[in-house]
Amino acid sequence: MARRKLTKQEYGKLRAAFVFGWSLGSISEATGLSRGTLSAYASRNGWWKDRPGGIEILRKTLRRKNEI
Repeated sequence: MARRKLTKQEYGKLRAAFVFGWSLGSISEATGLSRGTLSAYASRNGWWKDRPGGIEILRKTLRRKNEI
């Protein structure tokens, strides 16, 4: 199976989601990218520098089977 390389514009959209509070794990699940690949790219390009301090990290919330 061939893997598609993301363009700089696509990584820019993912970076914006990270800066606005989405966790790398959530972005990874939503896009199908490996979390390790995304973490390595974010680290190499300094995504953490652009995230303001005190921002709440948005993570996927797990629900129990009985909850609606």
